[in-house]
Amino acid sequence: MFCSKCGSEMAASSKFCPKCGHPVGQAANGGVTTGNSYTLTVNRAKQWFAVNPAVKIIIDGNAEYKIENGETLDIPISAGAHNIAFSCSIRNKIVNINVTGHVTLNMKWNRLTGSLEVK
Repeated sequence: MFCSKCGSEMAASSKFCPKCGHPVGQAANGGVTTGNSYTLTVNRAKQWFAVNPAVKIIIDGNAEYKIENGETLDIPISAGAHNIAFSCSIRNKIVNINVTGHVTLNMKWNRLTGSLEVK
């Protein structure tokens, strides 16, 4: 089981996330979770650059995560429309998705333009 706020793995019997303290059964926006719950998997390509900072991921303006170079992050997400913002320094990418099942997004830096690519 994963925390709906920070994405940390926790025991199924947990009442609170051991990392951030968020109550289990609460959506990241503070409401009670309802409906179907799925997993949003974000794969960040392993790329070699002189500087490779973490990319911040913000879901619906509330839940915030960070992903490092070459990492995969599994985030619990409810069914429905979601706005997912990726940002690092001055580079930003916003993806709008409609979740009806498990979703995988692949993220990398474009070597020519320096922009974030998310597919």
